Amino acid sequence: DEVNVESTTAATKDEETETSPQQEEEEEDKKQQQQQQQPPEINPHQCLFDKHISSSLQANIDRMHRKYGFFIPDQEYLADLEGLLGYCQEKVRLGHYCLYCQKVF
Repeated sequence: DEVNVESTTAATKDEETETSPQQEEEEEDKKQQQQQQQPPEINPHQCLFDKHISSSLQANIDRMHRKYGFFIPDQEYLADLEGLLGYCQEKVRLGHYCLYCQKVF
C-alpha cells in the first residue's frame, strides 16, 4: 500500500489556505475594531481636561490654570512648551495616567 505523500500534502495545503466565510467575517471585524481604536489626536492647543481648543499654547495654559488649577512651575526655564504639552497629552489621553499621582484611570 503506497500512499502518495505529495498529493496528501498538496491537499492539506489547499485546505489551510482556504478561509471560511466565518473566518473572513472575523478578520473583517478585527480590522474594523482596529480602525475604531485609533489613538486620539495629540494637539498641544487642546485642554488636557476637556475638549476645548485654544488659539495659542499660552492661552491653553492660562485657561487650564484658571479652570483647573493646572500650572507649569519654572516656566521661564522651559525650552519646549509645545513638547511638554504634547507629552502631557500622551500621558493623559493615551496612557490614562494622572499627572499628579501617576495612577492609571
